[in-house]
Amino acid sequence: MQLKSYLQLNKDRPVAAYVTDAIINRNVKDERVRKDAIVNTFLQTWSAQLQKNPHLPMHIKSMLITVKELHVHLDMLAPSIKIHNQIPVWFHMGMVPKSTHYYAGRMMACLMTKHAVKTMGQAAGVAARLCKHTHKPRRDCKCTDCCKDRCRWACNSPHKCAMAANTLLDKLEPK
Repeated sequence: MQLKSYLQLNKDRPVAAYVTDAIINRNVKDERVRKDAIVNTFLQTWSAQLQKNPHLPMHIKSMLITVKELHVHLDMLAPSIKIHNQIPVWFHMGMVPKSTHYYAGRMMACLMTKHAVKTMGQAAGVAARLCKHTHKPRRDCKCTDCCKDRCRWACNSPHKCAMAANTLLDKLEPK
């Protein structure tokens, strides 16, 4: 597979690119990166293990080495709101450097597992309740969103999760 066709992230993306994604994603060896947070190495800050890795096919390894040598990266100059909302929020390329330790918190784990937050739009949706006049900044808030989160996701602290989602979005560097 050629790098140019692999990097095509629209509806015309070849099926082989999705297979390549799956192979690359299975070869992430960084223990800080949860398996359910892995989407695409070009949209996130993690990378696949290239050295001493017999599980990574040579053509994929060679493509990733070329990417590294040529400093290839995805640069979205002015993404639409729709595209922006679909970008993975975990290990986001725009994350302030050295702030990935933030992913280890209990509320982040709740957002990732119970709330199933994967994208910028989903994180913004969770954080949006903080601006609603019906929401109260306490554990037993009775607003509709917090009640739904307690019932649907078995979340013990919907307000804290909303605050964590807001902080996560705030840690992104403005373009």
